[in-house]
Amino acid sequence: MFKSQIAKLAVLAVRWPHLRAALGRQIGPTERDTVLALLEAPLAELPEDASWSARREALHTVLANAQIPEKLRASLLASEALCQLLATAPSIGTTAAGYL
Repeated sequence: MFKSQIAKLAVLAVRWPHLRAALGRQIGPTERDTVLALLEAPLAELPEDASWSARREALHTVLANAQIPEKLRASLLASEALCQLLATAPSIGTTAAGYL
């Protein structure tokens, strides 16, 4: 893991400790298929200056399509700051699986 990836993971752990388990939750066939990886993917496709509502809608869609429970979806979408962090490079979803 690179320093910038470790820093991003540290911010997640400190600011949103209650979401660590949810973000590390495996949702696919491999341990690298996590909720965190799922959340980073659509944000990377949006323009850097995308509005909070556009980012939130993209995340809501991907979480609903992955059949993430509504209560967990609400927790993950509650923070604009979390959404902004997840949209910031580098992506860590697939490499952070073992650390969440």
